[in-house]
Amino acid sequence: MTQRPGWWWHLVAALCCAVLLAGCHRVDIAYERGDWFVARWAGGLLDLDRDQRQAARALIQDYRDGPGRARAGELAALLDALRDTLSADELTSEALAVQRAALAHFGRDLSGDLIPGMVTVLSTMRPEQVRHLSGELEAMLEEEAARDTAARQSRLYEAVSRWTGRLDTAQERLLDDCIAQMPEAWHRQRAWRADMNAQLIALLDDAADAPALTAYFQARYQLRPDQRPEEIALLQREGVAVMQGCLVQLHPTLTTRQRERVLGRLDDYRDALQRVARRSDSEG
Repeated sequence: MTQRPGWWWHLVAALCCAVLLAGCHRVDIAYERGDWFVARWAGGLLDLDRDQRQAARALIQDYRDGPGRARAGELAALLDALRDTLSADELTSEALAVQRAALAHFGRDLSGDLIPGMVTVLSTMRPEQVRHLSGELEAMLEEEAARDTAARQSRLYEAVSRWTGRLDTAQERLLDDCIAQMPEAWHRQRAWRADMNAQLIALLDDAADAPALTAYFQARYQLRPDQRPEEIALLQREGVAVMQGCLVQLHPTLTTRQRERVLGRLDDYRDALQRVARRSDSEG
């Protein structure tokens, strides 16, 4: 994706990291500590006091022990479908598009689950905490602006090789071409996100009520309604098309060992998520 939606999605990603990115055999353990992990992360970004952090952690724990386990099962099923797509002899852009759409829908549903809790926490913030958040949002955008093409290229290598193992020269060259084809959208997206950040700070400064904050997050992260300028949506679609084409080209170049590594990791993540989901059934 070319769009990086900002701090709220970073919070969602932090929860997903606690579930998915800890080592395959430790996913269920990481899930059990997800409330502590995300509450601590959010506490630093939002500069929450002790009572606020405890309240945030309680909200996250309630979600983790309830609807979150069902979401783990849903995500396991999505990973299973992705595995089937990637294990096919031929990979097509159309098949990838189906998987991406399903994962994007899941991400929007997950955002919808977490928005009420975040609105609850934000509604308790004091003016000095709002100023802290404003500064953190600006710093995040400035950090992104400092990243050049070489840095993005390196991150793409790392992201792919984490799944496949070491890439050969031809595969690295293919990824180079992908980076070169990506639309120059970074500056435009940052401008839009800076504007959206300013809207959030204005809402908090005005002590906006829960419905107003909820509408803001739904528009920004669930795209209901989609407030993005058409240019942003178009650039994102172009970027996604490039990356899907890149994966289609990369697929036949993978060695047997690389394929097995990718599919094996997907199996491990799926199995761990299924264990989390089954725990919900046994406790019900």
